[in-house]
Amino acid sequence: MSKLVAPDILLLQPPLIGPYNFWKSECLGMGYLAAALEERGYRVHIIDAFLEELDVQDVVKFILEAPPRLLLGVSMLSYELFRSGDTIVRQLRDQGFTAHVTIGSWFPTFWYETIIDEGCPIDSVVLAEGERTICTLVNYLDAGRWINDYFLCRSERAGVMVLRQRETLEELDLLPHPRRDYLSYVLKGYHLATSYTARGCGHSNCTFCSVPTFYQGGSKHRMRSSGKVIEELAMLAARGADFLFFCDEDFIGLPPEGPRRALDIFRGAAERDISLRYAFNCTVRSIEEQLLRELSRLGLAAVYIGIESNLDRMLHLFAKGTRSSTLDRSISILKDLGIKLVPGWIMFERETTLDEVESQLKFLNTIGAYHVNYLKALYVMKDTRIEAEYDSYLYRTYYHNKYFFQDPNVDLLVRILTTDYLPEVMPCTVNIYPIWHKLLGGSGTSLQQQRFESINFRMRELSLGFTSEVISRIRSRSLNSLSRTLTDHVQSWRQVGDDIDSLAASLKNDSKYK
Repeated sequence: MSKLVAPDILLLQPPLIGPYNFWKSECLGMGYLAAALEERGYRVHIIDAFLEELDVQDVVKFILEAPPRLLLGVSMLSYELFRSGDTIVRQLRDQGFTAHVTIGSWFPTFWYETIIDEGCPIDSVVLAEGERTICTLVNYLDAGRWINDYFLCRSERAGVMVLRQRETLEELDLLPHPRRDYLSYVLKGYHLATSYTARGCGHSNCTFCSVPTFYQGGSKHRMRSSGKVIEELAMLAARGADFLFFCDEDFIGLPPEGPRRALDIFRGAAERDISLRYAFNCTVRSIEEQLLRELSRLGLAAVYIGIESNLDRMLHLFAKGTRSSTLDRSISILKDLGIKLVPGWIMFERETTLDEVESQLKFLNTIGAYHVNYLKALYVMKDTRIEAEYDSYLYRTYYHNKYFFQDPNVDLLVRILTTDYLPEVMPCTVNIYPIWHKLLGGSGTSLQQQRFESINFRMRELSLGFTSEVISRIRSRSLNSLSRTLTDHVQSWRQVGDDIDSLAASLKNDSKYK
């Protein structure tokens, strides 16, 4: 975080207080906001305190030394980022910071009423997509009056302005490419470039998903043109990227337009000699053999798929639009094509039984997927269909919807996994994330790839094996020696951590990797 002349606008992603266990990337949302504001002649600075691992005091000091002329915008993707962001804003106000403060991103869009009622000292909140809204807000702050705000819904709550666009921006090509202030940082630390090529989801049916509500007002899936995407890929490759993750909620979308655009992007990049390996998010229904075969030939290395479950009951509950038989076919296609699978998974929901957990464990042991935390319970997000379905079973805290499991044995299992097991073992794997996408993309020697495969196998074996062991003990009402089993597993996970460190060291010493 370098010192600079005070900007017109300062955009901040707050730090994440406490441990984390996932890979990091650029905050493209702030990059898009910065580019849109810069296009209108404003000087914009970005601080990604989460990515830089800064603490609250570092951020407060920096902002007070060069306070923005017009606006401080704080991006709060999650509850944790909201809490640290709230702390920063309160400390700034206590020390005399008077500039307009707005907040936005996923968490404030759904929880702005509670945030305002709790007394977060902000002046406005931007709901949902923010490019047009923040530009109009800054124009208002600069000129003292609203100009060209016909697309905005403006309201007020306890003196705080609430701003939402009436409809989403249909033509994403009208947006400038995002600013890439932290690209060099993430390429060096995580060997990863990211791109948004679409907004929303072509399917938009999953009952637990908040994407349709976030992007309400307009088409449910809007895609940038292949030409605009290829322009961005060329720029990223020229700056040293060799692996790209398309982080759209749904990269492919619905046929025929979605698959055709995907092919156009991959083929167009190849025709321009853009040398990249790729991964993207998609649904099970997008796994079509001919399409994936061609994308694989053109650089597709891995797919992140929200499978969620292999149980027809849960697939129906989540409205995934697929059945267990479809999963088998899709996974077989990926295996045959050598495309790595990183599945999204929801092991537990309110009515889950021990038999269902065992069925999922058996399935997960056979699909050869890459590292992910399989041992997750359904998180009931605000303003989703599952929240309405669960309504009478929820108990609500300030910022969370929680529920009890119908089967007390499952409740015990989940508490053991989330309270005793995962907090102990997940820190052992944190060092895999700086090398994760490099290896996922197929880089490294054949021996390094084999070691990567072995580590993923061992992590899957340990997590699913421990879960199976706990179920067996719950069934037999014999938890007395579980502490010994947990201790042994922690030791095994530490060995996995040592293997990860050794693999990372071998990659660091490889001249081709640098």
